[in-house]
Amino acid sequence: SSSILRHHFRTCTDRAMPEMQLKDGSNMRDIFDLCQKHGLPSLAQGMIEFPPPETLRNLAAKTVMETGVHTYRTRMGEQDYRDSIAGLVQKVYGETVQPDNVLAVAGVAGGVTAALFHLRKSRPEANVAIMEPFYTYHSLEVERAFCRPPTVIPVAG
Repeated sequence: SSSILRHHFRTCTDRAMPEMQLKDGSNMRDIFDLCQKHGLPSLAQGMIEFPPPETLRNLAAKTVMETGVHTYRTRMGEQDYRDSIAGLVQKVYGETVQPDNVLAVAGVAGGVTAALFHLRKSRPEANVAIMEPFYTYHSLEVERAFCRPPTVIPVAG
């Protein structure tokens, strides 16, 4: 996996960086630390170094002052959000998805876990594949759900 990351950095910066190496099993914090060491921006999950657009920050500041936003949200996601996602899937992919079949989660981890356990329940023989580069977490969640590792699809090139 470290050779893939070196290839990714080489592609993104258009220069070879042979001194950049990550051990197999490296996590997001390791990627962040490596980027810091070499003066590169880190896009590792949860550690993005770029501020959100000012318009978004102003809207968030205004919204947080509203009374009704400080409650737990529905477990499956707000209905208007799920309706919008179902409409987007129809518009972009031409597929009809019922809003009740849209799961909205706060963060990727819960969604990945829910999807894998649902797949295991409905198709326990399924073969799950993940593409490189991937976070170690995704591979471990496949193993946790299916009691076997995923098929890894390597990056071409």
